[in-house]
Amino acid sequence: MACGCIEHAKGASDFPHRHARQTRPTEPCPLCAEKHLGTAATLAGEIGYETVNRQHIAIELHGALWHLANAHPVLAAKIGEMVRAIQGGGKATVEWDELLAAIDPLARAAAGVGESGYPPVRRQRIIGELVCASWHLALEHPEVAMKVRDVRHAIQFDLNPSPDWDGILAAIDPLARAAAKPVQAR
Repeated sequence: MACGCIEHAKGASDFPHRHARQTRPTEPCPLCAEKHLGTAATLAGEIGYETVNRQHIAIELHGALWHLANAHPVLAAKIGEMVRAIQGGGKATVEWDELLAAIDPLARAAAGVGESGYPPVRRQRIIGELVCASWHLALEHPEVAMKVRDVRHAIQFDLNPSPDWDGILAAIDPLARAAAKPVQAR
């Protein structure tokens, strides 16, 4: 499955919003790897390494591994070790912060951004949370999912030091309230 990385869409008239070029899984891209690693860390934090979640985490880690294998083989090998530990079942011990800190300078260099904005590790965790939030919203609320994606792009590419957090929260709040209402018994 290809990534829709906006790094490869620079120069498009509507960059960075809608027309990302598909990035093949084996194509080197630290930005795609950062997105996959942040997403895997978020999934691990949600419900841990239960069977279905464990497999999804492994898929995200493989995505990162593929994007790093040619240009950053040492980091890719470390990710491969993590995949094996997680897929081994039981209680996997994964140093997520160490891994997220390792991808930070590579992703910032690829995006052409410096140390401004969000600090390492926190930046990758926020990116992962926003990816997962987009997934949860995509089917029933695609317009809100796109707003969430735009904020992720603003953070990942340092496009706006103050992304529209209030707009996202205002859009999500009524959806969350409606979902939290108890179902009436018939």
